[in-house]
Amino acid sequence: SKQPLANYIVRTSGNRQIRTHASGKYTLTNLPPGRYGIVAQSAERFLEQVERMVAVAGQDLENIDLDVPMDGVISGRVLDENREPIPGAMVKLISRQYYLGTAGYFYTSVMARTDDRGQYLLEQVPAERPYLLMASQGATSIPARSEVPLNPKFRKPVAVRTWYPSSPSREGAVPVVLRYGEHREGIDIQMRRSP
Repeated sequence: SKQPLANYIVRTSGNRQIRTHASGKYTLTNLPPGRYGIVAQSAERFLEQVERMVAVAGQDLENIDLDVPMDGVISGRVLDENREPIPGAMVKLISRQYYLGTAGYFYTSVMARTDDRGQYLLEQVPAERPYLLMASQGATSIPARSEVPLNPKFRKPVAVRTWYPSSPSREGAVPVVLRYGEHREGIDIQMRRSP
């Protein structure tokens, strides 16, 4: 997006480092002649970084810009058929990927649980890729013995797993694609209840 990134760590392959100013600028001084890898990475997220190779030969180098791809954010609410919030629902980000030569849909590491108002926030969503969102409710583990009545008439209705915007199956899901650094709000998922 060409917006400046403040407080980013910029370091060389010789382990000199500095943080960027509010304007996104940095200055590395007194580098002896040679080839250097200039690396920029977030102070909070150490796994993601951008690197550029430069050659220093006794002169100052200016405008060595590093373009960092910024992740996006998705937020919204999980509601039932009466538009009431569903607290404690899990919202998962799902991507289509190839694994062992076969295309499939896989959970990513990005997921969030809704609060008491049914709101969720998915952070660190990689940009420019289509993702599906799925909301589900229920325990993360299944007890050894069920307490649910055998007769379906006596079972308490629960929210059924739903794909954004309100599809009970993946085929009816609408993919979400973010731009770099975008915060997409209002991605609400409406779940139906069933015994």
